[in-house]
Amino acid sequence: MLETLFVTYRHLLFNRESLEHIKENFALLQSHPHLINSISATNPNDYCVPVIIFHCEFSQKRGPRALRMLREIDRQLNYNDFPNLYYPEVYILEGGYSNFFRTFPEYCLDTYIKMVDERYKSMYQQARQKEKRCWEVKPSFGKLLTLQRSKTLNFL
Repeated sequence: MLETLFVTYRHLLFNRESLEHIKENFALLQSHPHLINSISATNPNDYCVPVIIFHCEFSQKRGPRALRMLREIDRQLNYNDFPNLYYPEVYILEGGYSNFFRTFPEYCLDTYIKMVDERYKSMYQQARQKEKRCWEVKPSFGKLLTLQRSKTLNFL
């Protein structure tokens, strides 16, 4: 999904109008990824470089992994144009969504549901089983960039 959105449909993320459409309909696009084909960048002059903020519940495992995966893909795509990147502004939300929700509940749409909530136990177990396969990254050159070389976003 990262590669599809951030590479194949990168032009949509760099256009304010299409980016807003993606943000407003992200849940629908997750369940029906083919619908991204229907989004167009109607005003090509409305160019912006998106700021990407990764997180998970505590920003300790899944969020940092997603950041590293995107950074590796970006480095591969721009290998011949080092140090330029398509996504120079990539952050980890320090303390994760749990900390953000606790600190800024007025910016959150719903109540905070913990990852290990009993209502979602079976979904959590299925996700854990698939996790190792989903996050495999095979770097094409050298070692993956470490989290220390990425930025951490701190709201406090």
